Amino acid sequence: MAIGLLAGVLNGAAFGAYVTDFTADTATPTNAGQFVAAIDIAAFGPLDAFTSTAARVFAEMRASPPLPGHDPVRVPGDGREQGRADRLAKGIALHPALRADLGRIAD
Repeated sequence: MAIGLLAGVLNGAAFGAYVTDFTADTATPTNAGQFVAAIDIAAFGPLDAFTSTAARVFAEMRASPPLPGHDPVRVPGDGREQGRADRLAKGIALHPALRADLGRIAD
């Protein structure tokens, strides 16, 4: 909610149910906002303490048993290298509707 308030309400963009679902509605212009923050982690305490605690928390999350029928628990960045290797080897998969739209734009 905090990020939604910063990325939507704070800068005048839409928030919550008022954000256009650009995956379902390709005709309406997007009204989603953006928020970017640059944080100096070392300003809050020793950087090595933060990184070691973050590593411990991520390890605990990854060690959590997944729900039945679900993949193992991941944190952002897990699988990044494999995904990159797959895209380099096989290309980037595009939805057929997007391919058609891009073809029309190119023409």
